[in-house]
Amino acid sequence: MIANAYAAEKETLDECRAHDVSLWNVTDLLRLLELGANAFELRPLFAPGFAADALADLEWSRAHGPRKHLTVICDALLATAWSAQAAAVDFHAPTDAPLLTEDAAIMLVDKYLAAHASHTPCIRTDIRDAFAYLTNPRIAQALWTDDRRTAIVVLAPLSRTNRRANRGRQPAPSRVRPSRQVATAPHGRD
Repeated sequence: MIANAYAAEKETLDECRAHDVSLWNVTDLLRLLELGANAFELRPLFAPGFAADALADLEWSRAHGPRKHLTVICDALLATAWSAQAAAVDFHAPTDAPLLTEDAAIMLVDKYLAAHASHTPCIRTDIRDAFAYLTNPRIAQALWTDDRRTAIVVLAPLSRTNRRANRGRQPAPSRVRPSRQVATAPHGRD
């Protein structure tokens, strides 16, 4: 239901829940447009109750929730893995180059997070979600090194372009679909 205004009182909220109504006002609709919510984010906004509360939850989730967490992990991987790969090119033949496995990625990301004053460590599930996201053909920022998907190669360093290109396109961690692409270790710097 859309109204010019409504009283955000307990009785109104109880009625909305009793009749499965999502109550919106014009300000809520404008806020929704400003947020640019996608279809995945819209569904919970129509739950019974005040739309303003659901919009506040969406804003919090974007700033602090799983989507933001995955974005930070991906950014950390792009920044640190590219540097590590570039350094490895000077010391190793392509066939002997170290691989960016889950364990190596956890260590790189934890070091990055600690340097940025984070108190939350990276866990294996975070890395698996990040690997799946970065190797997704629509994102194409990393490739699997083999058919078994034991390691990845990052294709470019973190840049403002990477961040801008991914804003709003990032899937929820549980919906990430791994890529079927296969690549070999990089032979030199771009």
